[in-house]
Amino acid sequence: MCREHMVTGMDLDRASLEAARSWICEPCIYAKQTRGPFPSTGHKAAKPLNLIHLDVCGPMPETLIGGSWYVTTLLDDCTGFSTVAFMETKDAVQKKVKTMIEALENMTGRRVKEACTDRGTEFLNSAMSAYFGEKGIIHGTTVGYSPEQNGAAERLNRTLLEKTRAMLAESGLPQKLWAEAMATANLLRNVSPVMGASVMLCHGSFPTDV
Repeated sequence: MCREHMVTGMDLDRASLEAARSWICEPCIYAKQTRGPFPSTGHKAAKPLNLIHLDVCGPMPETLIGGSWYVTTLLDDCTGFSTVAFMETKDAVQKKVKTMIEALENMTGRRVKEACTDRGTEFLNSAMSAYFGEKGIIHGTTVGYSPEQNGAAERLNRTLLEKTRAMLAESGLPQKLWAEAMATANLLRNVSPVMGASVMLCHGSFPTDV
């Protein structure tokens, strides 16, 4: 800016400008710094449904045709199998979680033993506590304002959202079809070469609730 005379009253010679290149601007570093990644716990569930990760995304930029603004995601820690459920408000999270868990249990003959979530009020409430208590499910939560601790769920959300945006952009379809695109992205993820083994969890596609 000085070199191009864009600032009035700031007189610096070329030598001063060149010397400034070697300075470290601490305020800039402080303003742009990000939190480092959390180290891996090294913990991995040994069997399907021993541990699941739950999260909620939304509200989305546009409501879908059925009126939903939010999506609940569920990830099995052992197999990497994931499923999604769409809803109009966060008040429906309990119903969606219950439906997904019971469907997976019925299809596999196994029981969910532990669920990991963030500290959102959609998970920390009397209704969810009562449901987990009745099922004998241990409910683990992350530290407040630390989404890194729920990294498995956050990575799933990012993967599905990126695939959803790519499909809508490539196809030219309207944004209100984001749920259909996300359901497709989730199915493709489950049957992809990387995650293909996870379909053994349910011996087929999990019925997505669109």
